[in-house]
Amino acid sequence: MNKGLLFLLGVLLAAFFVSVSPVFAKTASEVFEMVSACIVVVKASDAKGGGVFGSGVVLAKGLVATNYHVVEGSSRIQIVHGGKAYPATLLHADREKDVCTLLVKGLSAPAVVMGSTSRLKVGARVYAIGAPHGLELTLSEGIVSSFRTVDRGNLVQITAPISPGSSGGGLFNENAQLIGLPTFYLSKGQQLNFAVPVEWLTNNERDQSLYGSERKQEGLKKREEELKKREQELIEREEKLKRREQNAEELRKEEGKNTAATRLNKKGRLFVDVYPPHARINLLDRADALVPEFIQGIELAPGNYIIVVSAQQYRVQPVSLRINSGLETRIRVTLEPVPP
Repeated sequence: MNKGLLFLLGVLLAAFFVSVSPVFAKTASEVFEMVSACIVVVKASDAKGGGVFGSGVVLAKGLVATNYHVVEGSSRIQIVHGGKAYPATLLHADREKDVCTLLVKGLSAPAVVMGSTSRLKVGARVYAIGAPHGLELTLSEGIVSSFRTVDRGNLVQITAPISPGSSGGGLFNENAQLIGLPTFYLSKGQQLNFAVPVEWLTNNERDQSLYGSERKQEGLKKREEELKKREQELIEREEKLKRREQNAEELRKEEGKNTAATRLNKKGRLFVDVYPPHARINLLDRADALVPEFIQGIELAPGNYIIVVSAQQYRVQPVSLRINSGLETRIRVTLEPVPP
């Protein structure tokens, strides 16, 4: 009798778990309702007024994660949420993993629920939420199509559509848990989209100390004060540069110089976004001479240049470009892997 009861109980439990397991999988609408309040727009601008849009996810009160390339080289960062804009400062950046965290004073949006990619399988349904082309809270749906091994770990390849502006948004599983940040896509092909895994955020010990307790909040406050001081120094430096430029312009007018001719000789600035992020960038001038070490925002005289992007296990990619007087040039180079 007891054995019969145990057998029957086992059958009932098995039937129960089989019947309830799909219940935990949320619909697209349910996922959106649960996480949309945790998604923000990231606006990054430079000293000249140029800028880019990206997306971000709220990790904790006043703490936002996004892709590093969204804010790289920016002098001003704003977070937009619920129709309001909040000033943000860079807390920590990891260029190789293309992730960063931002401190956002006054932002009280709810935090996402952190998930994991450790049990994520090819074919699993995923949802990307962000602001492609600045269109806030756009939801797209797809599946995990593969995992791609890079130097730092595994990227998650997905079919959920993403566009410029989606970078840094949230990639969620069917339980509305954050499993990654949509980061880039390959334009040559269809649905070849990639996300960095959530572990690249949670494995960051410097940011782990910021979650959850009063002691962690004290750390946030102290770091925020340090960043405020640093931000004020940058503002003062910008004001000094503006005053110098104004004085120089007035002097040129007084001396009767042709300011239009002066602008023609003004240097331009170059920004290069590459994948893989660790790729090396070499720059050649018009005489095929090697220019000093490339840095983002390097100032160059107007003219034609060649950049050569290279990385181990990828094909070398040369790109011709022209620097125009007084303008910024931004290009993106994606290297193709060398077949094994």
